[in-house]
Amino acid sequence: MPFSRRKTSSNAIPTILKLTSCSAGFICVLSAICRATATAPRTCSKLAIEQYEEIVKIEPTNVDDHLLLGRLYRLNNDLQKAEDELKIAVKLGPDSEEAVTTLALLYTDEGDTAHALQVLSAVPDTGRSAKLYAALGATYEQRKDYRSAIDAFKHAIQFGPRQSRRHSRPG
Repeated sequence: MPFSRRKTSSNAIPTILKLTSCSAGFICVLSAICRATATAPRTCSKLAIEQYEEIVKIEPTNVDDHLLLGRLYRLNNDLQKAEDELKIAVKLGPDSEEAVTTLALLYTDEGDTAHALQVLSAVPDTGRSAKLYAALGATYEQRKDYRSAIDAFKHAIQFGPRQSRRHSRPG
């Protein structure tokens, strides 16, 4: 019997959901399925979004799941849904650097640096990392507030090269 790519793809995703316990692992597996089954990227992201919407219903308080769903919406150019999910992630985990910087980046990419600055500034100084200070610096720089940008970049540098590298991974 010939191998049916589409049939295998649509049947495999719910099975993988049952087998994976790590949400990040699910994305990797889903990506592999999309490549292996020659599913179009747009269709693949739609499948991922549908599955993550189900995951969020099952675990509505998981910050990482809302963060990943927000990123998937962003990749799919559904910016309002991306913003909504990222706001939920920040509300659930106000100390989640990834959630805060991802929401701020969404605002910055859309040219809304005022909202980006508001999100980044809401994190108390004691909770800020090199990555967050760097994001603040870049946001101030876009707003042409160079003094504040320099100050934020100086704070980022104070973390030292080792911690700065650890906190400056792409989000």
